[in-house]
Amino acid sequence: MGRLIHVGISNMIGGEKRSLLRALKVWWQMKNISLLNLVKNNHAVCGFNLGTLAETDPTRVKEIMGHLLSLYEEGKVKPRIDSVWTFDEVVNATKKMVHRENVGKLILVPTKERTEPETSDKTDGDPASQLEDLDSKDLKAED
Repeated sequence: MGRLIHVGISNMIGGEKRSLLRALKVWWQMKNISLLNLVKNNHAVCGFNLGTLAETDPTRVKEIMGHLLSLYEEGKVKPRIDSVWTFDEVVNATKKMVHRENVGKLILVPTKERTEPETSDKTDGDPASQLEDLDSKDLKAED
């Protein structure tokens, strides 16, 4: 039967503020779904909102988050970190995100130094290694 998966609609929101024209353009370009074709081909359309699920079934969300953290600790899930920013640089970090210039997560830390993630084999894109490197620099600065 196959699957068509559409995750998120972040293209509807871009720039520094929401644009009705942009939202309408994205909506117009979305694939139209025929109810007759859904039934005829045994297909389904589903929606998912994590916020709503957390309100209606917080225990299940907690269990799932625990499972995801276990997968992370086992190295089976590796989030991609774009860059690490200090709290003082939150405005610039937000601008980078709003202008869609990041690939991966932007991490905020309370330290004075900001580092770009290393792409060497040392960290292999592992966020824990990147944050450990940042922590070791902080410890040296405090000594």
